[in-house]
Amino acid sequence: QVWCMLLNDKVQFRMHWPQNADLQVNGMQVRVVPRPSTQLLGINGRDDGPVITTFCREGQNKIVLSSDDARPFCFGIRIAKRRTVDQVLNLVPKEADGESFEDSLARVCRCLRGGNTTDDADSDSDLEVVADFFPVSLRCPNSGSRIRTAGRFKPCAHMGSFDLQTFVELNQRSRK
Repeated sequence: QVWCMLLNDKVQFRMHWPQNADLQVNGMQVRVVPRPSTQLLGINGRDDGPVITTFCREGQNKIVLSSDDARPFCFGIRIAKRRTVDQVLNLVPKEADGESFEDSLARVCRCLRGGNTTDDADSDSDLEVVADFFPVSLRCPNSGSRIRTAGRFKPCAHMGSFDLQTFVELNQRSRK
């Protein structure tokens, strides 16, 4: 797969091809973007990288990228393997390898207190605010269906979660 990024892009590390990009692999024309070549990429847009496997041959290959876009870009080639949803889900750490009960309880207590600090040195152990009701939705914010396997990113300090399989499937469709 070939990729291209605009240097100093407002959106860091996104794939972004130059306007009027012309890519050739071993003399064969390769289309790099599905959008019109004169259309700029929007702030929420992201280009994809074409797979060039069928254009390559064993040994030396000639890859030429040209454009009339004056902005600075970085171009690269990576060996990529598309994984299935099940393969990606198997990469997620298992419950036994995840957060310990003590760490999970401490995180929940921090969430209830409204902070994300782990340092309780300034806290008054005699004074605690106890929430008698704290709703946590069992519906996935992405699909609206009930969460089967709850997912949450490790650095998140909030209590909310999403359905892990739905999240992976949505990102597969958007090729992220």
